[in-house]
Amino acid sequence: GADADVVEIKRKVEIPVSIESTTVYGEATDDAAIALGDLTQMRKDFGGLDVRVSSSALAGLGLVVDRLNDYPYDCTEQIASRIMPIVTAYDLSKESGAKVMGNLASDVNASIDAALETLFKRQSYSGGFGFWDKDEAVPWLTAYAMYAIGGASERKRFVPRDVLERGRDSMSGFLSSATRRLAKAPPSEDEKPKLDADAGADALKKQAERDEKDQTDRELDFVAAAMTADSLVTNGWPNPAALNVLYEARERQRLSGQALLLHAMAKSEANPLQVKKLREEIEQ
Repeated sequence: GADADVVEIKRKVEIPVSIESTTVYGEATDDAAIALGDLTQMRKDFGGLDVRVSSSALAGLGLVVDRLNDYPYDCTEQIASRIMPIVTAYDLSKESGAKVMGNLASDVNASIDAALETLFKRQSYSGGFGFWDKDEAVPWLTAYAMYAIGGASERKRFVPRDVLERGRDSMSGFLSSATRRLAKAPPSEDEKPKLDADAGADALKKQAERDEKDQTDRELDFVAAAMTADSLVTNGWPNPAALNVLYEARERQRLSGQALLLHAMAKSEANPLQVKKLREEIEQ
């Protein structure tokens, strides 16, 4: 018949290209020429030339801050990763007088507040944070989010008191359970269950895989606990007893966890001999 129908679907199409930037530092008392690179592949419909000149080596940070603010991914980890450097760059800008805030300079507080509002919605009733709304809380991610939230609060951005308190309680609960696990030394070779003499290669392989998994789980548990302890210290809630347990459990742990523990111990003014020994172990 004469009837007809039309369906229109709109889709956003993005150009699969990335913006490249170059930062050059140095002194120039005469004319200076700086090569920009091969421009033969440059598109006429995307990008451009943006030149920033500064008397400070901080000049290149402006573009970095702009990209942080425009980062298209919004999981909890990325939002926290956006807040922390923006807050730090803002402090650096005020202290040094250098213009490092890029296009965000006039609206930095609004950007921080918007990111914080999204983080607040990600906090579960227990006080922990998942990657997205209503996700299960992840201990290390909770500690990471609380770095950002606590840092913003310290710089006078509005953070509800219950957000801080529930975050503290969630971290303290995880740290308590993690240190109980880590306080138990892993079984020695003599304490591990012995395989029968006639156990085949397959059984031996499975035992080796279980041992490797147990060691990996312990290492990851230590890293999450060290990050949690450090986040608590950074936010003004040190737990000396937990730090002592982590210090005693530090052998065979990953460098990232040991470094987080060192920062937490130094910041909380823990036993200086322990701090010195841990620092020397890390530097070896």
